Amino acid sequence: KKLTAERAVYQALEVAAKADKETSRGAEAFALKRGDRVVFTGETMRPRETWIAEIVRTGLTSGGVTKSTKVVVSADPDSLIGKARKARQYGVPVVDEVGFANLFEAY
Repeated sequence: KKLTAERAVYQALEVAAKADKETSRGAEAFALKRGDRVVFTGETMRPRETWIAEIVRTGLTSGGVTKSTKVVVSADPDSLIGKARKARQYGVPVVDEVGFANLFEAY
């Protein structure tokens, strides 16, 4: 059945609104906890060693991607190679450095 342009726009707006609500709920539910594993990949604005030292000092861990990794911080969160690809295979979220900085600040 062919959709009219108006109906297609309406449906797209409904889907976007629903996704926005789900994303907001997910963001509230997603938070770092002591002992969580954070993995860095790619070049970051802030030196990786500085990030790792700070997260370890505050009770988080770092290392390679495992099924228990909480989040992967990637210079290119849309990357489909290396650690980001492995994270996606495990269902681990991949975020950019700014997104992680906000998440870490809330921790």
